[in-house]
Amino acid sequence: MLLAFAVPGAGAAEVPSEWTWTDYGPTLRDVSCASPGHCVAVGQRGMVLRSVHAGDDGLDWSEVPFEYPEELDGVACTPSFCLAVSNTRTGSATYTSKVFRSTDGGATWSAGVALPPAGEAKTRSALSLACNGAACYAFGPTGGLWRSADGGVDWEALTPPPGKAAYTKVACASAGVCVATGGDEVGYSTLIEGTVTTKVDLPAKFAKGVAALACDSATRCVAADGLGHYALLD
Repeated sequence: MLLAFAVPGAGAAEVPSEWTWTDYGPTLRDVSCASPGHCVAVGQRGMVLRSVHAGDDGLDWSEVPFEYPEELDGVACTPSFCLAVSNTRTGSATYTSKVFRSTDGGATWSAGVALPPAGEAKTRSALSLACNGAACYAFGPTGGLWRSADGGVDWEALTPPPGKAAYTKVACASAGVCVATGGDEVGYSTLIEGTVTTKVDLPAKFAKGVAALACDSATRCVAADGLGHYALLD
């Protein structure tokens, strides 16, 4: 009996994995799905992957030529369009981010639109995007907030709440209502309703920041850190 347990895998049946792995090279940083099976992923050196597979047996990824030499950090897709935002590998606070737009599910992309200066620091650096309908928002590592009312064609800077802030995660509960949070030792959170921004205090246990954020209804979002904590905002 003891010998059987001492031999790795002895008497154990192999269980096939549900996961498959493909190495496309550059690191991917974000992914967004407009509908089941229709997803876009973006990453280093302008890497864009696209899946248009609508079956039940997984996604079918293909690389999309991206003619702009940009580091892509965030992507957001709706059934009508996809947006991707550029930054650097380390998320520079002084970088001028551009938002690229696709109207064919990520197959082709327009030239990037530079974000205007935002906040007291006049930052133009963004890391994350979120859309609900034609209302889209961009968020940055030094507290920059931007809004587009026309699906990412034009952008306006929003006035952030008073105080220091940094945003890395974003989710939209409904059209024009989104939550932005900070990660990597940054415990900031802001609620955006249209063009109005309101600081929201996270529980003290979130001092290390938010690792994941999602909204499961039009009135509730869930934040989680890397230490097993979660919080509801409703």
